[in-house]
Amino acid sequence: MGLRDFDTLQTKHFDIVVVGGGIYGATMAWEAASRGLSVALFEKQDFGHATSANSLKMIHGGIRYLQQLDLKRLRESVRERRTLLRIAPHLVTPIQCLFPTQNTLTENRVTVEAAFQLYNCLSWDRNQEIDPGRHIPCAGTMNRKKVREMIPALEKLHCSGAGYWYDAQAHNTERLILSFVCSARSEGASTFNYAPVKTLLKKDAKVKGVVVCDGLSNKSYEIQTDSVIDCTGPWSKWHSEINDKIAKPVFAKAVNLVVKKSFFPCAVALKTRHKSENASSSRQLFIAPWKNQSLIGTWYFPPEDSAEHVSSTERELDECLQQANSLLPGMKIDRGDITAVHAGLLPAEAENHTAEPRLKNKAHIVDASKQSGPQGLFLVQGIKFTTARAVAESTIDLVCHRQGKRVKKSETDSRPLYGGKLGQVAPYYQSKKKYYSDRLEVKKITHLIDNYGTNIDVIMAYIEQDASLGQWVPGTTEVLIAELVFVLEHEMLVTLSDLLFRRIDLGAFAMPNQKTIAFCADFLGKRLHWDEDKQLENINTLIASYPPLHQSSH
Repeated sequence: MGLRDFDTLQTKHFDIVVVGGGIYGATMAWEAASRGLSVALFEKQDFGHATSANSLKMIHGGIRYLQQLDLKRLRESVRERRTLLRIAPHLVTPIQCLFPTQNTLTENRVTVEAAFQLYNCLSWDRNQEIDPGRHIPCAGTMNRKKVREMIPALEKLHCSGAGYWYDAQAHNTERLILSFVCSARSEGASTFNYAPVKTLLKKDAKVKGVVVCDGLSNKSYEIQTDSVIDCTGPWSKWHSEINDKIAKPVFAKAVNLVVKKSFFPCAVALKTRHKSENASSSRQLFIAPWKNQSLIGTWYFPPEDSAEHVSSTERELDECLQQANSLLPGMKIDRGDITAVHAGLLPAEAENHTAEPRLKNKAHIVDASKQSGPQGLFLVQGIKFTTARAVAESTIDLVCHRQGKRVKKSETDSRPLYGGKLGQVAPYYQSKKKYYSDRLEVKKITHLIDNYGTNIDVIMAYIEQDASLGQWVPGTTEVLIAELVFVLEHEMLVTLSDLLFRRIDLGAFAMPNQKTIAFCADFLGKRLHWDEDKQLENINTLIASYPPLHQSSH
């Protein structure tokens, strides 16, 4: 774990303080630090623990915007998908997507083929400066016979064929967020989890700093800065700093299910046929393969009054299951098939109690000084995971303009992230498999590169120094003990939940077995000097993160 030296932090003056360590805060810190600005990032829990942890893992290329002829957003999505494939090739890979066509005016194969050819033209540069192993193929259509051969289950829909396109999937979004944070840290940024910002310091209507609490010691510190960028989304406490005539932002609760069944070899978009009170009678859901399981979503519901603990209600889960089971004849998913429910809050349009919440169509950057608020305060409301880096670039441009600072041009669309400097992807994988094949099986070498990129060499160095670290974590055949050492020493690990949810991914699908939990808790306890009570507290907190999914009453 890195040093949490708040005393030294108090003696510094930062160009920018970023509040919130989700994907928008993480990219913001990386953008600022990479351009030579002094930056501090504060997150009240762990990096990527809230809304950013809730996604279908899809990195979208904007094909959805073609229907609305929103070419600006389409082009932005193409660029940002390309960027993530370029800067994090170990974490982001192409994935085929498909939806059945019908003999209707707008969904027949001829119309879809024409639309997809237009998309191919509009995304002409989608593979520019990307390694060949991460290229995005052209979109197109296939006939009914090809669909039947590829996914026999879709024959039940009596479709005329299918449209297909390619997007990208971030198989480990938690490590992708962490990679942005660690990249910022490598450029000199001060990054702290478990460090809630309590108060904005002002003088003469200008930002002068923040008061931050070290969540481990409960001591408070004054941090000096000229500008604060609030990336906390629904958890923002500073809307009151802006003209109170401006309506408080509205949010929708986004829900995705993790199901322990693998339905299709690619991502498939299907329409529901279940009528409900809270959602339209026919809407599109995605079923995406993910590590031999499936992600299904996304649903949107009105949020609870409090944003502190976002979760799905029993009624919402019933609604999700009913709609999911209506996607395809014979689809059978019950509560016992759900291994996790991901829920988070996203900015929505003004409240409408008679319909499903509708998300805002773009991110918003608010300069508080233009809304009767203090100079130096900026609020960012992000929407899409894919475009977070682009929003960060625009925000830092704006902040520097307001500060009168001249900084170098952004390079974050091409600079590899932490662990991402693989060079040529396929040769890199091949060389590491060959080099380490006498110590690890090929499958495990691939896993290490997929999650840690070039840091595989650091992990293997631990094993060379101590052969016992090359053993599996008890209760698993997925994670090496050396991985625990690596994340503990390099990735700001504080709790057992940080480890299992957001560092080694063992807890992403379902609660690990007791043997694994006990070993990991003991491993961290010895190195972080936990007493027995602290160790038990960490175990109980982890277990409480897995609420029992009771059988439906239906």
